[in-house]
Amino acid sequence: MPLKSTWIEQPRILALDCTGDFTSEEIDSLGQTALSLISEPAYILIDFDQITTLPKNLVNTALRSNSLQTFATHPAVRQIAFVRPNSALHYLIDTIFRNLPSRVFESRDDAIAFLKSESAARPGE
Repeated sequence: MPLKSTWIEQPRILALDCTGDFTSEEIDSLGQTALSLISEPAYILIDFDQITTLPKNLVNTALRSNSLQTFATHPAVRQIAFVRPNSALHYLIDTIFRNLPSRVFESRDDAIAFLKSESAARPGE
């Protein structure tokens, strides 16, 4: 399965791990999965480290995904940490997630530490 979701700290910090061939269906699944799991303020880690291939028209594919668009504008999303995106995924992040606070990390551990710090800074949220 190219997408796996796990709670790092339920219900505040959610990890979405993308692996293998990341097709248009997986892009849509990313949005659907996130939307199905968050209802309260949440901090999201999206790990791209294990992706092997992407659709040719990645940004256009993502722009056509209603679920990804809804996730990218969801009021419960507080911060997103992206792990090891390649240049095409950087462009996707800059386009789709431009209105959300986000950071890119080379290390999953650094991303988790950042999200835990951000979450702890807003305990009553």
